Amino acid sequence: MNTLQEIALPTKPFGSVEELYKEYEESSGEVALCNISGIVPSNVKSDEQYAEVAYYALKMIDAGIHLSSYVFKNLEHTAKARMNAGVGIIGLAHYMAKNNKKYSNQEGLNFIHELAETHAWHLYNASLKLSKEKGLAPWMHKTMWPEGWLPIDTYEKRVDNLITVENKRDWEALRKAIIANGGIRNSVCIAHMPAESSSVASETTNGLYPTRDFDLLKTNDTNAVPYVVPDSTKLRSKYEIAWDIPSEQMIKVYAIIQKWTDQAISADLYRKMQGDEKVGTTEMLSNYLDLVRYGVKTRYYQNSLTGKNVSLDTSDKEDVVLESEVTECESCSL
Repeated sequence: MNTLQEIALPTKPFGSVEELYKEYEESSGEVALCNISGIVPSNVKSDEQYAEVAYYALKMIDAGIHLSSYVFKNLEHTAKARMNAGVGIIGLAHYMAKNNKKYSNQEGLNFIHELAETHAWHLYNASLKLSKEKGLAPWMHKTMWPEGWLPIDTYEKRVDNLITVENKRDWEALRKAIIANGGIRNSVCIAHMPAESSSVASETTNGLYPTRDFDLLKTNDTNAVPYVVPDSTKLRSKYEIAWDIPSEQMIKVYAIIQKWTDQAISADLYRKMQGDEKVGTTEMLSNYLDLVRYGVKTRYYQNSLTGKNVSLDTSDKEDVVLESEVTECESCSL
């Protein structure tokens, strides 16, 4: 079974299975439950529209939390008490290509920083707005939001060495508004998921990932869907293929986005394995240390392209994927 890596929430062990079926008590355990959604920046035409989309994404999640049927009474209580949300970015590769930006250069990293800041700004403001309409999350006191905490307070400051631009939003004004309000509507607001199914439904590229190719066959247990990246003819020269981006560069991309993220990222890396190329211990350790050095909380799959142009991934669906084919992991429902 695959486990996504973008959800970073507190859990607590149960004394027995029976606790799941009982009304919540302080001594009860806790299951982490996050409700995810995504925003496609390529479809957003203005800053004002981004604010609107962020608001309705969180409002939709709010409704989902309260209208869902829960198997366990304990889980229903903690879900409604925490009000956990995870709204990610979908289609970053297409958005980059549309704006003639690359993952692998300084201009591209600065561009990603601005997008991640915009994404965070509107979601935290949207959660503040919803709290005034619907009230604070009942367990807001278990978070640091009432104290005015923001992700920029605790990110790894080495990330700022990766960019040459400053923060553009008035975060201190937002901090004061959150403190005055006693917090926000959601315990968490942001997580960046693979967005496998959603990329097909929204006709864009996966989450934060660069595309593996211009045309692919996306498969799961029941379907095989031919997939072509958006604007693949017009923007062909603008796209950057995943196999051409060094792992250390992708780590920098994730680190910049992590700066603005209160949860985490399902962070994939890509490596050509052609001819006599091998991945040694030094390279693996270097990648790991880079993730730690820049404060990236989590990683996900290590993807490899062999000399025969056969894509190998670590999905438990298929060990070997035919040329230009990508498997959809079972747990990547978004």
